[in-house]
Order: sequence, then C-alpha cells, then structure tokens
Amino acid sequence: MLQYYNGLNDWEEMSFLIHFLNPNDLFVDVGANIGVYSILASGVRNAQSIAIEPGQLALSSLTANISLNQLHALIQIKEVAIGNKSGTVS
Repeated sequence: MLQYYNGLNDWEEMSFLIHFLNPNDLFVDVGANIGVYSILASGVRNAQSIAIEPGQLALSSLTANISLNQLHALIQIKEVAIGNKSGTVS
C-alpha cells in the first residue's frame, strides 16, 4: 500500500481505531474530509469504510487519497450531508 505517513494527529482517537477496529468491520466516517480516518481504518485495519463528505473540494482530495492508497475495494464514498433535518447545503 502506498501511503504518505504524517503521524497520528489525533493520537487518542486514531490509536483507539487501530487497536479496537477489527478486519472486516464497517467504519462510517461522517464528515470524512480528505479521508484520513477512512484510509487508516481500511488501509491499516482492513475494514470496510463508508466515507461521507458533501464538500466538493474535500471530496476531490478524498477521492485522490483513496486512489493513491489503492483502497477502492474497501472504501465507498457517499456525497451527502448528514444532519437532523431535511434540506440543502451549500
């Protein structure tokens, strides 16, 4: 797997994910941004991930990161916003 390592920026959360997420678990990354957690979950722990990201700029980087790490088979992208009411976002 090709990956650029830049450390575990959110040490406690990322350590928890690495130690307690099992291979073949489902990880849902709401507000995935560029996909750091999805890449960690799928690339390191071999979990299936759903990366949810509505922002076009972040979505472009998310897609590129999934391609760079060759994780298309494990990460599914959903281009939607999630909230407590129906509506549209800009």
